[in-house]
Amino acid sequence: MGNIVPFSKGIDKLGIDNIIRLDDPVDDGVRAHTRSCSLKWGDGSITRAYIKVFVAGLNTCIINELTGFAIGKACNLPLPNKIGMLKLPEEFVRESQCCEWAIVVSEVPGDTLKSIYNSMDHHSFLPIFERLFEWSRIEDVLAFDDWIANGDRNIGNVVIAGESNYYLIDHSDALVKPNWTIHDLDPTCQVKSVLASGFEYSARAGEDEKTKLILAAQTHSKIYSEISTNIENMWNECSSLIFSNEAESVVTALKIFIQERANDAIARIQENSTLLKAS
Repeated sequence: MGNIVPFSKGIDKLGIDNIIRLDDPVDDGVRAHTRSCSLKWGDGSITRAYIKVFVAGLNTCIINELTGFAIGKACNLPLPNKIGMLKLPEEFVRESQCCEWAIVVSEVPGDTLKSIYNSMDHHSFLPIFERLFEWSRIEDVLAFDDWIANGDRNIGNVVIAGESNYYLIDHSDALVKPNWTIHDLDPTCQVKSVLASGFEYSARAGEDEKTKLILAAQTHSKIYSEISTNIENMWNECSSLIFSNEAESVVTALKIFIQERANDAIARIQENSTLLKAS
């Protein structure tokens, strides 16, 4: 039995003993070193998963990942089934100059749009990219990303598992930017969507799509009221582990940021040049 400790609803706090097998590195990005593995979760299930180890100083990415997961699940969006925090050995942290905690997420089927793009020429990829914007949930995704201030949604964190079957991964850049401070959490900030910009959504979306985007944004206040207790508990638990003395101030700022962005979603989206504001 691994070092499994109850955490917030839907989120495990795990130890190194929960890793059954560690596989080759998947990606060596600027912010995180990612490896695939076989992992035992808090409920005893064993799945393929990914471990994201963040470079020292990017503890905020852990909050970003957990917040994106919790709110995305509440919006009923297609995300990985499981997420957790994994405590890394002290020696590894020192040698690797990384954060004390890593994020673990269960594997989803399919390939990222970026990996598909890298396997073909630009002209052949365009129809595949454009089909994403015919997906029935794309306005829900754009509204969700605007809510959590995740402007970096791109073809590298959208997985396609079949026709009209997509998954969303990677929320490290949510909450304005990876290495945010409390002062960066301004609820009124505008975040330009990389994904919407690539499609030229504000110019190409029809009235039906624009209406769907507004309707998606209208649900956010109600969704937050339904999950506020659980997500605030998660923020408290997580912040106490990685922010120590600043934890209370961090949680207060997060509450204000997410709640006010939910309340003001429609007006903000209408003024976003990558979503509804005409150029």
